[in-house]
Amino acid sequence: MAKRATNSDDTSAAIVAQQRILQLKKERDGKVKDVVGKILADLDDIKRQVSQEREEHERRRKQKKAKILSDIAKSMQKRNAIEEDMMAVVSGLNTTMMQLETRVMEVYDVKEREVQQLL
Repeated sequence: MAKRATNSDDTSAAIVAQQRILQLKKERDGKVKDVVGKILADLDDIKRQVSQEREEHERRRKQKKAKILSDIAKSMQKRNAIEEDMMAVVSGLNTTMMQLETRVMEVYDVKEREVQQLL
C-alpha cells in the first residue's frame, strides 16, 4: 500500500506540475499578447507620426516652392517695369537728340546763309 500511496503522490505531483505548467503557459501567453498589443499600438503611433511628418514636410515643400515661384514672378514684374522705364528714357533721349539735331541744323543753316550773304 505504501507503493500505491507513493504512486498516488507521484501522480498528484505530476498533475499539479502539469497544471502549474499550463498556468504558466497561460500567463506567458497573456503577457505575450499584452506585449504584442502594446507593440502594435506603438507601431500604429509611429505610422501616424510618420504620416503627419510626411504631410508636414510636403506642406512646407509646397509652401517653399510657391514662395520661390512668387518671388520669380515678382522679379519678372520688376524687370519688365525697369525695361519699360528704360525704353521710356531711351525714347525720351532719342526725341531730345532729334530736337537738338534739328535746332543745330537750323542754326547751321542760318549761319551758312549769313556767311553767303557776306561773301
